Amino acid sequence: DDCVMQTHLFEDRVLKSSGLRIGADCAVGADSVVLYDSKMEDGSRLDALSLLMKGETLPAATAWAGIPAGWRSGAERRDAVRCDTQVARGAPRAVTGQESRETAGQRALAPVPSV
Repeated sequence: DDCVMQTHLFEDRVLKSSGLRIGADCAVGADSVVLYDSKMEDGSRLDALSLLMKGETLPAATAWAGIPAGWRSGAERRDAVRCDTQVARGAPRAVTGQESRETAGQRALAPVPSV
């Protein structure tokens, strides 16, 4: 509910836009934001109230939470909606896994230990 797929930003008074990619069986939590040029690989999860920064990749079958998103081991699947469920409701193309432009600077996030 109320998550944002942000495919554009103003940076230094310049409009920058691109696509994003959300793989199969992913979940995006309530009130979370996914920025452009990011990628969620199959089965990855972004928990509620979280931010996926531009150009970052969530590895397959991992769970992330926070601002910016950090790796969560054993995190519960609360407040998340499967992406294919949103597609069935007629979600925007960015949520359905539309092909995004790959950038040379795109990097994968490495899991960080929980505190």
